[in-house]
Amino acid sequence: MINKNATKTGMKSRVTFKLNSEKAGDFNARRVIVVGDFCDWKVEQGKEMSLLKDGSFSTTITLDAGKSYQFKYVVNPGEADCRWENDERPDDWVTDASGNSNSLVVIE
Repeated sequence: MINKNATKTGMKSRVTFKLNSEKAGDFNARRVIVVGDFCDWKVEQGKEMSLLKDGSFSTTITLDAGKSYQFKYVVNPGEADCRWENDERPDDWVTDASGNSNSLVVIE
């Protein structure tokens, strides 16, 4: 799930990314990082998500307005059960040049 809030200037937006507790449980998530265009898809430059009391994971990133960003959640990075997952309700889904389906967030 994503939630967007424009800054006062409207030049940027604070985007909250959330992997719900049901999905986190299905994936046996212990650690989650959001990665995408905004960090060149590098896990080590992605944004670590916080585990919330309800079992979901969440983080907020400030992104430039007027752009679209592809992203995914990396669940249990660096572990044997690591997996890359799409958001269940992004603004859209896109297929990249390698044929992978990615989540899309559009910042207006």
